[in-house]
Amino acid sequence: MLAHTLDTLAYTLDTLAYTLDMLAYTLDTLAHTLDMLAHLLITLPTPGQASLDTPNTLLGSNKVNPDSTKRTTSFPRKHPTCPTKKILDSQVLKPIINREKLQKVTVRAGQFVKLDVDIKGEPPPTITWHFANKPLETGANVKIENEDYNTKVTLSETTRKNTGVYTIKAENDSGKDEATVEINILDKPDKPEGPLEVMNVHKEGCKLKWKKPKDDGGLPLTGYVLEKMDPTTGRWVPAGFVDPEKTEHEITGLEPNKKYHFRVKAVNEEGESEPLGTDTAILAKNPY
Repeated sequence: MLAHTLDTLAYTLDTLAYTLDMLAYTLDTLAHTLDMLAHLLITLPTPGQASLDTPNTLLGSNKVNPDSTKRTTSFPRKHPTCPTKKILDSQVLKPIINREKLQKVTVRAGQFVKLDVDIKGEPPPTITWHFANKPLETGANVKIENEDYNTKVTLSETTRKNTGVYTIKAENDSGKDEATVEINILDKPDKPEGPLEVMNVHKEGCKLKWKKPKDDGGLPLTGYVLEKMDPTTGRWVPAGFVDPEKTEHEITGLEPNKKYHFRVKAVNEEGESEPLGTDTAILAKNPY
């Protein structure tokens, strides 16, 4: 967060310096124009005074005209900073990415994400995007629009796979700049990690054990739902609910000598994960 703030401050200061430079040039040019106007007004002939074409009128000096007691004084021309240099300076500017619009984005799965970023630089920089250490290109759910001094990225039908850090790079003959933005797509968690172990089997119950999912979907888990398949109807029915800190549970209420399948699902605010199930049916009976 601090790094992003410093980057934004650097961009703002650079923009301010550029604006002040242009203002200084404008004021310098205005001063030169006023100087020229003052010079023109002073050297204009007055009634009874020789015209500018009179050979004896000595412009640009402090000498007295023999035919007139009036002093004519010229003002030295003050040239502003060379405009050609200013133009050349403005045409050679290393890329500067505006980081103000690169704040962290968090949306729910399925929603759109749109980034609209301005970029300075002369000549106009070449702009590229990268994600997961690969170039990001326009595709089925990705649209990239680059033009001089601006780039736009739109992500549609987002999923958890779109979560991560996106990098924007801008480069021209004067240099390069690079910035990142984090995008977090909230979704259901991954299913618990397997295998789903069945232990301590007896005629009325058993113990199930599993591992936490690799990805919680960007939200804290609220728990685990356990289910068993009813041997009579073949339907899945509740078999328990476990707090998110636990990854095991004692199953009770089984009918002796019946075969059961079990499964467990992780849960967060977005919903339930895909289930992790047992590979084979478990017979409810005592081990002896």
